[in-house]
Amino acid sequence: MVAGLALSACGGDDADEADSDNADSAPAEPADAPADTEAPSGTEPDTDQPAEEPAGSEALSGELRWAVRENLAGPAQTMVDAFEAAHPDVNIELEQLPAPPPEYIQRLVTARLGEDLPDLIMTGDQYVSVLAEAEITADLRPYLESSEVLDVDYFAPNFLDAFIPKTGAHEGEIISLPQSADAVVVFYNKDHFDEVGLDYPADDWTYEDFVAAAEALSTDERWGAYERADFSPRYNAMTVALGGSIASDDYTEARLDSPEAIEAFRMMLEPMKDGPFVPREEMATIRYDDAFIQQRASMFTGVRANVPAVRAGASFNWDVAPAPTVDGVRKSGSGSIGIGMTQAASNPDLAWAFLEWFFSEDGGVPVLTETYAVVPAVPSLFDSPTWRDLPAPPGNVDVFVEAIETGQPNPRLPYTAWSSYNDAVNTAIDSILLAGASYEDAFAEANQTAQQALDEANAEG
Repeated sequence: MVAGLALSACGGDDADEADSDNADSAPAEPADAPADTEAPSGTEPDTDQPAEEPAGSEALSGELRWAVRENLAGPAQTMVDAFEAAHPDVNIELEQLPAPPPEYIQRLVTARLGEDLPDLIMTGDQYVSVLAEAEITADLRPYLESSEVLDVDYFAPNFLDAFIPKTGAHEGEIISLPQSADAVVVFYNKDHFDEVGLDYPADDWTYEDFVAAAEALSTDERWGAYERADFSPRYNAMTVALGGSIASDDYTEARLDSPEAIEAFRMMLEPMKDGPFVPREEMATIRYDDAFIQQRASMFTGVRANVPAVRAGASFNWDVAPAPTVDGVRKSGSGSIGIGMTQAASNPDLAWAFLEWFFSEDGGVPVLTETYAVVPAVPSLFDSPTWRDLPAPPGNVDVFVEAIETGQPNPRLPYTAWSSYNDAVNTAIDSILLAGASYEDAFAEANQTAQQALDEANAEG
């Protein structure tokens, strides 16, 4: 086990983690959850040749504006370049807005009030209702119902559902299309496993196996694993696997102090106490993927969006494994970023044509997946060679589809309550690991904070 090792932080954000989701360096976690996709580095797709147009498409012309969070501008620009190459008479202006979701949302609200909204916007599954209630997003359901390229059944239902408000004036509308299907997996250093004579993780490995492997992998120079207990897709999925929830189904009752939630945190935090997991105080100095790349941690819990950075930086053999089961149940934290059209779109037909191209297998999907950052949120493409046949690593690509199938999305809490939830969790973790508080006391206090946030959010409607 490494003692007192200070490392410099580097690298980017997980897309909707970096929320990322988020200056996603522990201990602070973003207000919205995964989904973890980040601005990929490393492999860049070849956009010199125009991507094919969907069958039956006509010549397109005109101008569009697309607002994205600045941490995701790289892959967005790649898509713009490919579409403009296929349609020379179209010009798309990419507008980079602040990455943190609260600032991003405020900029869009200000643009709406100033009657200056772009045609297209990047969205996240944790703040779809906020965008709808602010009268920013258009309902895409009529477009899907009349399209010859896309329809409602084209997308993975659990990921499309995340972009459908469940209450309010826009209940039932589809305000965005999911760009990626992201779910948590375990990245592991094969060389380290070989060095200590460990078998690579099995598909049926348990959380106890994960901890035992981390113990065997730990040395004076490295930790066995970087577990992200303050990342909401992790602590929510762990709690659900144990039979609990972090909030009631109607989102009026916080349950961070439930026995299941406390046990989930105990499982993740105990190995940080002079054990095989990267300790809390070190997390503030290095991101999870950087610790892995620098071989300071032999494993970390991450998502497909982390693949480009690991491919670009790792000088060793590595692969991915499924999230370990908990009490016999596998739940992989999941989420997505998306693309929506605004109510103020000046050329909605052209904006929709771009979306049809973006999500088609003979259009934007190959361009997007060649970055290694994305698994399409489209079941018919889960077996597509456009992403499955990319050169390894990772080699075990089945893991990403299996993670999608066992994906556990975060609860649809009021968006304004999420920051308080995450702040409360981080405070509780610090109290336990740095101040010696009991789990029961720390999470009783955390639950009070979360409950107050829910009460205030629900009172606001």
